[in-house]
Amino acid sequence: RKTVDLIKQKQDNTIIALGSNNAGRALLVMGATKDLCAKGIDVTGLIRQVAALIGGSGGGRPDFAQAGGSKPENLNAAFQELKKFINNLSI
Repeated sequence: RKTVDLIKQKQDNTIIALGSNNAGRALLVMGATKDLCAKGIDVTGLIRQVAALIGGSGGGRPDFAQAGGSKPENLNAAFQELKKFINNLSI
């Protein structure tokens, strides 16, 4: 969370996605800068679209969301899907 917040403070026009495998559990966090949120970007919707890939669910706010799951081996697949969704956004 702290890393996402630090990046959001220093960047504009940015969506951040970070993931980890912690003791066999997948964790995915996402953030969007204020300017993108003002344009209608909501990372909660993005994270919910890929949370099932990591065996879990997700939620949050338009500027910050997180998901956890039991399939850390699928983190790469989740990032690939996120890239597709982000590339198709109308910003």
